[in-house]
Amino acid sequence: MSEPIYINLTPHAIVMNDGTVFPASGQVARLKQRSVKVNHQDTFREPPTLYHIPFLVTAYYDTEIIIEGKADGQLLNVEPAENTYYIVSRMVSDFTKRHNLKYRRQYMAPDTTHIEVVRNERGQVVSVPGFVGVF
Repeated sequence: MSEPIYINLTPHAIVMNDGTVFPASGQVARLKQRSVKVNHQDTFREPPTLYHIPFLVTAYYDTEIIIEGKADGQLLNVEPAENTYYIVSRMVSDFTKRHNLKYRRQYMAPDTTHIEVVRNERGQVVSVPGFVGVF
């Protein structure tokens, strides 16, 4: 079996605690979404305190993960090449699990909630100990 190929579909490099770096590929996997303005009486049992603030609900399309940076927005639920793994956001990774996409085991997200995550003085993630996904 050949060496695995990792394609980073996040907008930034992913740095592991051991120093391994997965550079950004220039393409970003995102969920196709739209925001819908809702009436507060439809959403809340009690009206919110600030009536002048619009409330938006974000709806995600059922099986559409688009890759920004590609001309036509390729979907990720097509069969990936053998030994190819996609580094995506936790939201995209969870989406593949929720919608039971056929190749969901090939999508993984940096584990930013692990106790061994390294953060800078501003609380931003510097490096992660590993990945999470549907394995």
